[in-house]
Amino acid sequence: MAPAPSQPSGPLREQDKATEHASAGPAGAAAGPRAGAAAPVGQKPSSAPIRPAAATTRAAAKTGPTIGLDATERAAAVNAGAVMEPLIPVSAARAERDAIAEASTADAARRNGADPLQLARRIAAALNAPGGGGQGDLGFFWVTAVTTDTTIVVANSYGLAYIPDGVQLPEPVQMASADEAIPATERACWATRPVRAVQRWAACQGKTLRAVIATEQQFADSDPGVARIVLDPEDIPASGKMTGRFRLQVVNPEAAQWLADISDAGLTDLLPPASAADPAHADGRATRATSETMNSEAVAATAERLAATFNLRLSDLGSSVQLAAAPPGDRRPMLWLEVMKPMASNAVDREAAHLRAFLTFAEHAQRFALDQAHSLAEPADSRAAIADWLYWKHLSGLLHAALNPKLAACG
Repeated sequence: MAPAPSQPSGPLREQDKATEHASAGPAGAAAGPRAGAAAPVGQKPSSAPIRPAAATTRAAAKTGPTIGLDATERAAAVNAGAVMEPLIPVSAARAERDAIAEASTADAARRNGADPLQLARRIAAALNAPGGGGQGDLGFFWVTAVTTDTTIVVANSYGLAYIPDGVQLPEPVQMASADEAIPATERACWATRPVRAVQRWAACQGKTLRAVIATEQQFADSDPGVARIVLDPEDIPASGKMTGRFRLQVVNPEAAQWLADISDAGLTDLLPPASAADPAHADGRATRATSETMNSEAVAATAERLAATFNLRLSDLGSSVQLAAAPPGDRRPMLWLEVMKPMASNAVDREAAHLRAFLTFAEHAQRFALDQAHSLAEPADSRAAIADWLYWKHLSGLLHAALNPKLAACG
């Protein structure tokens, strides 16, 4: 994602006041590329081992945020009886501005606790930083919102309940498209348009938005109907890695806890047979999902090419791209490219095309992860593959329900 354009540092921005938008009517977010400092298109995530939230033991689960640590750090924290506080990175410039704002706040206001708007801004900035997920994925970006009752909700422009591998969301954060209290068909109407997603989520929950936070480029032609808080490039921290819940914990906490309760010895005992129709992993090598399996230079070139043809029909977009080597049967790189293609178009059926491609990817990723879970030798790798299997299984069911033509269409 390209860095966001610089913003003027007027009094409202320095005092962290939201800029009121003239029009109050709702509109969908543009599918422009995610913006943030030091987040080049196609950058691969850190190669550090990533443990799914559900990979903890019962003792580790009780410590909460320690799930964000690697296995060695987590074990040390659990053995010491430590309960780690959620970590949300913040840039030096933003920390300085927040300190000035807090110093000028009246004592009565300080006694009421931290302003959720400050926390939401830091979360929004972290999601736009390297480690916030989606680097190299055309049109992927996050939007963060705060309600008048202090709830923080996030949404992104891909799929339903999609969280990039390795991204963690702090405990108080809600994800609009993962809210099971809202019908899947309703959530499908928000696909690819995160500003609309937070608007509709608030309406469905009977809440009132206070402000929406994004970069200027991400707001584009969107009108959140409430105060807009525009992230400056200097708000973006060097790393967006937060400590909190991994994606399976966010979308299906019951499944995450089920996996956490299973011993290493019993990991594969309760799994269905490996997929015979879609063989995926035959050599015992662990692989990563989605855009992480694609050559970063190829992704960047493809994203630039697709962005240059933004107004072409979906059928006019080519699919030629050099992909990184993948195990036999692993079709994820090419299927993920199909997920990205609709994001380069403003066609009226962009959302449906994107979700259909996402369903195809999710079904294949589910089978691939199941085969990995059966074939990987190391318990930690097998546990991570099972977490992926459970995650993509959940998304497959969600997308099937969302795309059911017999259910109500978007209004």
